[in-house]
Amino acid sequence: MKLMEILEEYRLQEYNAMTPEEQAADDKKRAEWKKEREEKERKARIPKPEIPPLDPTLWENYAGHIKAGRCRSGHDFCGKIIHAVLKRPDSIGGDHFDKALCGTRPQGMSVGWSSSTYENINCPKCIKKFKSIEMVNNKGDI
Repeated sequence: MKLMEILEEYRLQEYNAMTPEEQAADDKKRAEWKKEREEKERKARIPKPEIPPLDPTLWENYAGHIKAGRCRSGHDFCGKIIHAVLKRPDSIGGDHFDKALCGTRPQGMSVGWSSSTYENINCPKCIKKFKSIEMVNNKGDI
């Protein structure tokens, strides 16, 4: 006998041992479970809308983040430099391990980027990189 057949036989034995009220409650609960499962499957079949990526040539599409520090305490050796991290269209800031505009990213044992966002980006490499993108974009070379 297969496992599913054994389980179904055991369930029928339990079901037959129930009172009519318990059977009605069990039937109702199973109908609810089936309805929930069908609803989940229906929602899974609905295509999710494609979120277009943000334009990396616009300064407002960047969030200012600092490196948050190590995992063991979350605050020791946290950074002071505020880097430009491209925002995700579906969230407030970037992902915790996305690359900053200057190319740096939180490493190994790090918590990642801070969840707080900062207004004044002060990383000289991020600012220089954005200015070079802006200059190329203004010339129409991209």
